[in-house]
Amino acid sequence: MSIILGIDPGTFLTGYGVIEGGKAIDWGLFKTSARSDPNQRLLLLGEAFREALDTYRPDRLAIEQAFVGPFPRPAIALSHLRGIFIFLTKERGIELEEYSAKEVKNLLTGRGDSNKQTMIHAIANKFDINPKTLNDNCADALALAYFSYLLNR
Repeated sequence: MSIILGIDPGTFLTGYGVIEGGKAIDWGLFKTSARSDPNQRLLLLGEAFREALDTYRPDRLAIEQAFVGPFPRPAIALSHLRGIFIFLTKERGIELEEYSAKEVKNLLTGRGDSNKQTMIHAIANKFDINPKTLNDNCADALALAYFSYLLNR
């Protein structure tokens, strides 16, 4: 059975979710302080991601595509982080897939514009998880991994 690591990148909180054989086996957050130096945050998040790759040994990474809203500065910071994640993934020869939040939400909820609470409840219901144990970053990461599983089974 393949192991899929889903990543919802964020420069303060990055959610991760691990799927094996269509079942959620773990999820959590890579956390940094909003007060820390932006370059230090990249280092800390990159190290946490490397540790997740070493721990779970995924066959595939499903990561959310970059989204550029009206404010480019956060998108630039997020692009730096995504670059680190993509580099570490490809360095290990792990298959990489990128999906838009809209297409994942559409598959799991029937609406591409679903809000955070709707996604949390959809994932909690799908994997029989207490929704209080999920935040939106973890739910999105599990959703990305599950989306990849469905497309590749």
